[in-house]
Amino acid sequence: MPRPLTLIGVFVISLLVFGLWQLPAQPFVRHLDGLVLGGAPLQVSGIRGRVWQGEARWRWQTYRGDVRWETRWRGLLPGVQLDLAGGGVELDGWIGGTPRAATVRQLNLRLPLAEISRDMPEGRADGVVTGQVAMLRLARNGEVSVEGNLRYGGGQVTWPPDGNARVPPLEGRLFTEQNVARLEITDPNGTRLVDGDVAAGEASLRVYRAWPRLLGVSQGGSDDDVVFQVSQAITN
Repeated sequence: MPRPLTLIGVFVISLLVFGLWQLPAQPFVRHLDGLVLGGAPLQVSGIRGRVWQGEARWRWQTYRGDVRWETRWRGLLPGVQLDLAGGGVELDGWIGGTPRAATVRQLNLRLPLAEISRDMPEGRADGVVTGQVAMLRLARNGEVSVEGNLRYGGGQVTWPPDGNARVPPLEGRLFTEQNVARLEITDPNGTRLVDGDVAAGEASLRVYRAWPRLLGVSQGGSDDDVVFQVSQAITN
């Protein structure tokens, strides 16, 4: 027959597990309300469910939608399966982490450019970008590794004062090479338009002459000429 101490221990552990499982999401998720992202506050409301599984409504600038989450383990790594939608934007995938790194797996996204670019003074675009990211790992030391692909289905692009062009479908590739996370975007002929990388705590992006040529605003020179380049240190 089990000893009283053993029974008490089992009871206390069971009570703790039950209590943790029933933790409501509202006291925890509400702390995201008012979080400033990109210069604008995030608004979170209608929080329902538990910490481990629930849903809420969100609003950021002119965008709004719903988010649902469910705790899922990948091996020994805890994480959350997220499903976010709003303003035509759709995103779902698994996010987990440790004190040393955050990891995203099986991320699917859909971005309608007309909705995203409507308030941009630099120009507007229509069409849809879709993507599948098999793996993205962000370490605290600034190292990034990634594997996935992006696709733009084509559409109209306009820029001030009266520029416009019809852009064909474009392909994007996300990959890791020699411990460097890279992005490469190409046209239907495989010509490189844009590429970028993240290495040694710095993100870099390069635009090649093939891109303005595709828009009909560049003549002469080689498609491989870099016409724009920017770098930004990644803050740990």
